[in-house]
Amino acid sequence: MKNKVLNELVKLSSSVINRIIKEMLPKVSAVVDTEVIAFNKMIANEGPYTFDLPLLGANFPLNLTMTSAPKFADNLIRVNFDGLFDDAENKTSPFNFPIEENAQWPDRFEHSLSE
Repeated sequence: MKNKVLNELVKLSSSVINRIIKEMLPKVSAVVDTEVIAFNKMIANEGPYTFDLPLLGANFPLNLTMTSAPKFADNLIRVNFDGLFDDAENKTSPFNFPIEENAQWPDRFEHSLSE
């Protein structure tokens, strides 16, 4: 840094900064690793309803898979969810859905990490 005051502050607090890096970074890393392992287990056992959310109850699972990879622009993250309601899991009889059948489908891009 070019500022003498800031340089002096960093110099004075370098022991605290080093201690935080040496003691806390491994703990944070362990927590992240645990979450990644849990997520990988979920993906390994993925089924047709893994990414469905029972938003309106068990009869209306909302599909939250992505139709394309997220895009980043202008401080926004654009995520394109499928957004369609699937048939309920273990459905035994037809259910009259109160919304008309989908006429428009989200864009699907092959080989774009959308699945």
